[in-house]
Amino acid sequence: MRSNVCSFVRYMQRDYHKLLLFSIRGRNFQQNVPVRYVKTDRMPRSTSHVLNMQRVRQKIMEKSVKHLGNTQVSLQILGSGARGTPRCVYLMTHHSKYVFNCGEGSQRLAHEHKCRLVKLEHIFVTSASWNNLGGVPGMLLTLQNVGVPGINVHGPKGSIEIFNALKRFVQLTDLKIHEAKCDELKTFQDQVMTVMYVPKESKAPKIERTPNNERISSVMSYICKLHPRAGKLDLAKCVEKGVKPGRDLGQLKAGHDVTLPDGTVVFSKDVLSSSTPGPVFLVVECPSEDYLEPFVSQPAFTKYQTGGVSSADDIPYCIVHFTPQNVMDDPRYVDWMGKFGLNTRHIVVNEENECMGTEAVHRHQHKLHTLHPDIFPFLNEDSFKKRTRPEDLPVIHRARTLDTVHLQPELLFDKKKELLLQPEEYLNEIFETEGFLDELAEVQTILSNREKSLPKNEYPKIVMLGTGCSIPSKVRNTSGILVRVDENHSILLDCGEGTFGQIVRIYGRSEADNIVKTIKAVYVSHLHADHHMGLINLLKEREKATQDLLYLLAPKHIASWLQMYHKRFEPILHRMRHVYNSEFLMDVDQSKEPVYADVYAALNVQAITMVHVRHCPYSYGISVILRDGKKIVYSGDTLPSENLVRLGQDCDLLIHEATMEDDLLEEAKVKQHSTVSQAIQVGKQMQAKFTLLTHFSQRYSVIPQLPQDENRPKFDDVGIAYDNMHISLSQLPLLSPMYPALKLMFNKHYVGLEAKAAKRQRRVAD
Repeated sequence: MRSNVCSFVRYMQRDYHKLLLFSIRGRNFQQNVPVRYVKTDRMPRSTSHVLNMQRVRQKIMEKSVKHLGNTQVSLQILGSGARGTPRCVYLMTHHSKYVFNCGEGSQRLAHEHKCRLVKLEHIFVTSASWNNLGGVPGMLLTLQNVGVPGINVHGPKGSIEIFNALKRFVQLTDLKIHEAKCDELKTFQDQVMTVMYVPKESKAPKIERTPNNERISSVMSYICKLHPRAGKLDLAKCVEKGVKPGRDLGQLKAGHDVTLPDGTVVFSKDVLSSSTPGPVFLVVECPSEDYLEPFVSQPAFTKYQTGGVSSADDIPYCIVHFTPQNVMDDPRYVDWMGKFGLNTRHIVVNEENECMGTEAVHRHQHKLHTLHPDIFPFLNEDSFKKRTRPEDLPVIHRARTLDTVHLQPELLFDKKKELLLQPEEYLNEIFETEGFLDELAEVQTILSNREKSLPKNEYPKIVMLGTGCSIPSKVRNTSGILVRVDENHSILLDCGEGTFGQIVRIYGRSEADNIVKTIKAVYVSHLHADHHMGLINLLKEREKATQDLLYLLAPKHIASWLQMYHKRFEPILHRMRHVYNSEFLMDVDQSKEPVYADVYAALNVQAITMVHVRHCPYSYGISVILRDGKKIVYSGDTLPSENLVRLGQDCDLLIHEATMEDDLLEEAKVKQHSTVSQAIQVGKQMQAKFTLLTHFSQRYSVIPQLPQDENRPKFDDVGIAYDNMHISLSQLPLLSPMYPALKLMFNKHYVGLEAKAAKRQRRVAD
C-alpha cells in the first residue's frame, strides 16, 4: 500500500500540465449531495514542487544575468496570423522573453518549435480581441507549470479583464498577473529595452453601451528601443594596465571600473570600444478604418520617420504590423508606411498570410496515410506555399513561422529556419523500421478484403479534430469531434482551443467556410477549458461564413463567460441560441417543447438525448440518433458511468474517453477519467457495435497501449482515434486491424510506453 501511495505522489509531482478548468457551486449528480466543487484534471501540485520549479527558474535567471550588455536579441515569428493560426511574435534575449499578442494556438506552436517559456515575463497586447488573446489560457498554464511566478500584461485599458475572467475555470494559484499602467507616451523599461506606449481610440461613435458595460475600444502600439550594446573588451589594453585574468575582466566588460591590488584604478572606458546604439522596432495595429486617421497622424511616430529623425539610429529596423489587410491597403496607411523610408522592413502578421506554422501534424499524417488514404487523407498543403501579393511594396514581408529578425549583436533578417514539407523523409522514418513493410502489406491485405463487404456510405462521417486531453501536443489537439450527419448538416462535439485551426488544416482556407456552414450546433460536454476554449473563435469565423442560427447545447454556466466577452470585448452572440444540456436529459419529456423540433430539424437528426456522467458538476454524455436510426454516443470526460451505459444501449458507435493507461487506475479515479480497458468495457456493457477511443493523455499521444493480455479476445470492435481522421460508420471495422502496424510505425514511442509501465509495476511490487 505504501508503495502505491509513494508512486502516486511521484506522479503528482511529475505530471502537472493540466490544471482545473472550472470552479462553481454545484451538485454532485451521482450522490445528490451539495458540494463546494473545485476540480482539477491534473492533481494540484504540491507546495514543494512549486517551490522547486521556482528555484530552478531562479537559477536560470541568475545565470542569464551574466549575458547582460552583450546579449543576443531576436524577434521571431511564432504565429503568422494566417486564418486558423495565432498572431504571435516572440522576442528572445538571454535574460528575458517577451510575447507580442497571444492568439489561439500559440502554446501549441511554442511547444512544437521549442520556444522555451521559462523566462517569459511580459505579454504585450495590441487590441483586446480573441485574435490576440485566445491563446492566453493555455499559455498561462504553461508559464505556471515551468515556475514563472508572475506575468506582466501590457495593453489597452481593460484587457486585464479577460485574464481575471479566465480564473473562473483556469486555476492559476501560483501565477500572479499584473496589469501594467500603459498611459499615453509613458514608457516601460527593463534590462533589455525601453518600450513607449502609443494608445489610440476609435473615431467612431461608441454605440455599444449597456448600463454597466462598454466595449473596450482603445488599441495599443509599441515603440521599442533596445539599450546600447556595450563595446568589446580590448584584452591587450587590459594586460598593459596590469589586469589579470579573472573577475576583474568580467567587471570591466560589464562597464564597471576596477581597482587593482596596488591601488591602481582601471577605467572601463579606457579598455572598452565604443558602445553600439540599440536598434528600434515598432509593433503596431490599426484594427479598422475608424482608427486610421488618429493612427497615421500620431505625433509619436513622426520622430521615427525619415523626415523627423534626429539620428539615423532612430529609423526603425523593422515594423511588425498586426493590422488587417483591408486597412493596410488604404492609401493613408500605405503613405504612412512609406514615410519610414526604404531601410525599414515591414513584417505583416495578418489573415492574408498562408503559413500555419506546423510541420509536425503533416509528418504524422503522411505516416498514417500509408495505412488508409481515405481514413487518413493528406492535410491541405497550401500553408507551405509562399504568399505574395503584386501590390505589396518591396520592403513588405509576409510573415512565416520561424522567420527571425536578429537585432543584436548585428541586424539581420533570417529565413534559414523556413518550414518545408518533406514527405520522403517522413516515409523513410517508418519504412526503415525492421518488419514494418511486411506488417503494412499484411494489414493492407486485411483491409482490402474487409472493404469489399462493406457498404459505400460516405455519411454519416466522423472527423476527429482533437483527440488529446488537457493541453495540445504536436500531434493531438484538445477535444473536438465533427459529426457530419450529411453533406449539409454537422454537429460539433466539444470545441477545444484550436478547433477552427484544425478545420483549416484539413480542408484549406477556401473550403473551411463551407464546412463551418454545415455546423448547425455545438455541443459542450462540460466546462473544462480544453472542451470549450475554441468556441469564441468558431463563433467569429462562422459569422463570416453564414448568418444561419447556431444552437449551442451547453451547461447553462457557460453563459456568463460568453456574455462577459460579448459585452466587453467583441460581439459574438447575435446568431447563437443557447439551449441548456439539462433540457435534453433522458428522463425529460421533450414532446411538448418546440425547441427540440427546431434543433432536430436544423441538424437533420431524429433525436438528441443526454445524461449526467461522473466527472465534474454539469458533465454530460450525449446520444445522437440519425434519421435512419443509427445511434452515435459520446462520453465526454467521465469515469465509467452507468447512466452512459443506459443511454448507449445497442449504439452503432461509442466514442469514449480513454485518458489513462490501465495501471494508473487509482489516478484515473482521483481525476475522474477512464482507463483504456474501462472505456472498452463500457462499450461491451452497452453492446456498442464499435468503440472508438479518444482523449488520450499527452504522455502517450503518439500511440496508446491497448490491453495485451493473451487471455483476452481480440478487440475487433475497438479502434484508436487520431487527429485529422475521417471515418464513416461503414468504415469502422477497418480500424482494428491497423493496431499492429501502428505499433511498428511508432515503435520508439511504443517501446518507451512498455518500459515506463514495467517500471511502475516494479515499484508497486516493491
